[in-house]
Amino acid sequence: MQAFRDSGRWVIEVPEIDAVGQARTLASAADTARTLIALWLDVDPETISVEMDYSRIDPDALTLINQAR
Repeated sequence: MQAFRDSGRWVIEVPEIDAVGQARTLASAADTARTLIALWLDVDPETISVEMDYSRIDPDALTLINQAR
């Protein structure tokens, strides 16, 4: 899954199921991806494990985000 910023929202792409979702915060991106996949597969979100790819986000921005937490 990839996460990147677009128009004030975080966009989450899940190419494995050809789906896209949105999150308000980067911190909620993984939960959004998990929920999207669970809805698509009709399973409990707790059974889904995700690994986010943040490579499309500027590394300096990620550092600032992590420091703000």
